[in-house]
Amino acid sequence: MEKIDKGRVIIYLTIMLCIFSFEWVDRFSISILIDPIEKDLGIADRHVGLINGALFALVYSLSGFLFSYLVNRAGSGRLLAVASLGSGLFTILGGWACGLWSFAFSRLAVAFFEGGCSTVWYYIISRHFPDLYRARAISVYNSGISLG
Repeated sequence: MEKIDKGRVIIYLTIMLCIFSFEWVDRFSISILIDPIEKDLGIADRHVGLINGALFALVYSLSGFLFSYLVNRAGSGRLLAVASLGSGLFTILGGWACGLWSFAFSRLAVAFFEGGCSTVWYYIISRHFPDLYRARAISVYNSGISLG
């Protein structure tokens, strides 16, 4: 385990909390805006539900396996940057979706990269936070759900 100073701990936790909060804002905004999205894109309610529900959860969960494999080989900093940038980029591209397939692609890409972010953050917490503070760090990270 690598030790980090208290200043870096605060920076890590703040970044973690912000990223995770924005991920949840993204998830809930689709649910809130489901009617206008369906009308604008001309897609059925079942399609949006499937994409933003079951398929999102499946891709999110499965991407964790890939990112957990990669984090041990590529380093957490670079992988976190890729996952965070990918999530943000495909969230933006989702706003430009013009039909079912572009909407599905953007939402599932967001799920893929968000699943990667979570995996990498848990790796960083387990690697850099001592046992005494690890549960607290995980609590701070998970509070991003409520804040988002």
